[in-house]
Amino acid sequence: MLLTRQRSLKSRFPELLSLIALLASFSGITFGKTLTLVTINHPPHSYLEEGRVTGAVTMAMRQAFSDLGYKVEIKLVPPIRALKMVELGSADGIYPYTQNTERLEHAYLSRPIASVETVFFKRRNESINWASMEDLQPYRIGIFGGYNYSPEIKDPLHTGRLDFDIFAHGDATLLSLEKLKAKRIDLLVCDPNVCNFLKLKHAPDFDDIDYIDKPISARKSFHIGFSKQHKNARILRDAFDETFSKLIKNGTIHAIFREYGLEQIPD
Repeated sequence: MLLTRQRSLKSRFPELLSLIALLASFSGITFGKTLTLVTINHPPHSYLEEGRVTGAVTMAMRQAFSDLGYKVEIKLVPPIRALKMVELGSADGIYPYTQNTERLEHAYLSRPIASVETVFFKRRNESINWASMEDLQPYRIGIFGGYNYSPEIKDPLHTGRLDFDIFAHGDATLLSLEKLKAKRIDLLVCDPNVCNFLKLKHAPDFDDIDYIDKPISARKSFHIGFSKQHKNARILRDAFDETFSKLIKNGTIHAIFREYGLEQIPD
């Protein structure tokens, strides 16, 4: 009987090896590994609170990686530095990350994990209307360095047709709201989720600021960018996508987003 079992196991040994190799490949080789990700101050998606990076996208992403058996170390840095870290491979990934041709050269993009829409914030007592970007020539406009803006912003920025003030360091969004309040800029390009979150958090400091209810461009999807400098980045991306999709279907992502005041979740 014992001899028969030994022969049976021996005959199935190649089959078992193939199964182990497949599981190792799908899991990114090691479970329990720590991933280093970089993000930017972009509340309510990612921001620092009591010394820890949190936010709707942050906590949803932590849950997905935890389900895959990974611990996640997150560093909050300025946008330009975050992009460079992914390009050089000093970080495993970056979020929130929007798509363009250059970024696709350096990272494998995950499925959509959230979305962003930009509008112009202004002082509440000032009436500003616009039909085309040329209508905004009299105004100084605040934007953020390192952001992947749509052509509506990129084109006049590169040609100098409009007057831009670029914020690139520290808590850039909060600083830009302060400059808008102080009349050092006239308009601010911002996602309503982001700037309204900060308005509420710092109330009543920015109660005199509102926004023009007209999108500057089409809504964009947010992703995680997995650095191509790292082995198994594509495998990890695929595993993350499958896990995140399951968390959407079972309601986990929606529950996390609601905690941060977000109702819109990716399909």
